[in-house]
Amino acid sequence: MRFLLIYAISFLLGVSLVAQHRSEAGNTGSVVLYEQDVVLGRISVFPEHDLVVLKNNTGTTVLPAHKIESVFYYDSTANLNRRYISWVDQESPYAHHKLFEVVTMGKIPVVRRPMPWSGISDKAESFNYFLLYQGAIIELQKFKRQVYPELINESKELEAFVKQERLDPAQPGNAIRIIKHYNLQDLYEALAMN
Repeated sequence: MRFLLIYAISFLLGVSLVAQHRSEAGNTGSVVLYEQDVVLGRISVFPEHDLVVLKNNTGTTVLPAHKIESVFYYDSTANLNRRYISWVDQESPYAHHKLFEVVTMGKIPVVRRPMPWSGISDKAESFNYFLLYQGAIIELQKFKRQVYPELINESKELEAFVKQERLDPAQPGNAIRIIKHYNLQDLYEALAMN
């Protein structure tokens, strides 16, 4: 019964989003479906509802997050490429897929979701930030306690970088800089091995 109610609410949200999408142009991009099929068209992403509206020559489709693996498009308004991934939220009382915007790529991706009350805003403080680490999604504010000690045990160069740059792993902006540096370091090591 609970599933039916959730499905009905998602359907009604989808119908209203299709109507909203018709008034918006959307952005040209691609959606990689869970079955690995790639669909191209005009895309509008609604991460707060975990839905993507896709319009192409076959019509307009509302895709819930559980049917999506990733979304790629060029945001002409913000002048940047955006990528979203679908991830199962194990912290929720019932496990379900959510859409996360990818902020940084690498061995430890940083992702974000809009805060429920933030409205439509691209300001950093309007989002909750997370990192994907060892198959789990971890809130960025837990980085210093849960992830950082493991990273500096693994890499003395990273510890030296943090000291040299005087970074505080408890600060979100600094934590992202540390993760970016770690990801670059990991990439350089992988390239050196080839």
